[in-house]
Amino acid sequence: MTYKKLVELINNISDEQAQKLVNYILPEHFEKLMKFIPLDKLNTYIDTTLSLEELTEQELKKLSDEDISDEQLENIIILVGEETLVENFDIIPNKNLVRIMSNISNDKLATIISHASDESLVRIIDIIESDNHDLSKSLVGQIIALIHDKKCVKQESGAVSDSDSGFSDCEDEIEVSDNQVEHSNSDFTISYQVELSYNYFGVFNYEDDVVYV
Repeated sequence: MTYKKLVELINNISDEQAQKLVNYILPEHFEKLMKFIPLDKLNTYIDTTLSLEELTEQELKKLSDEDISDEQLENIIILVGEETLVENFDIIPNKNLVRIMSNISNDKLATIISHASDESLVRIIDIIESDNHDLSKSLVGQIIALIHDKKCVKQESGAVSDSDSGFSDCEDEIEVSDNQVEHSNSDFTISYQVELSYNYFGVFNYEDDVVYV
């Protein structure tokens, strides 16, 4: 997390929450924060009875509220981290899950997909299939590609067999030819009419239309 982001987080949470967050900042970071936040204000945040674990639990509960603002969602993700977020998917309604996937960076999305359980991945695919979302077509393609990559890694490592993975043969799961990407399993087929570019991290960038078949 950058110091700028940390300052934004401190300025956008309650004083009680800011107190506990500042209390857990290492001394070297605290000194650098003084360049961005007046010392007298930082001093008001020192000492609190709320533990970091309690603060995290308190913030996670807010994810069940569909009326939570995008800014609050972002602050919670910054505070708890992607792995803890994934562990608490069951309390997040689909509406908020869609908002999270729509507003986080590509690297955070990749982390979430990487740590998500098979049940959570099925839930994400169900959301995509339902068409009851406002995920961009390019983002849908990126999510499917990330899930595909995770399944292939698990199959290659022997952690899951092809038959147990929820997909057919991993190598046939996503086919790329010209400007089309097709993903299939026993339940659905999604074809992507896309322009593909392969970036440094080995993830496809998707543009144009998604056609559900």
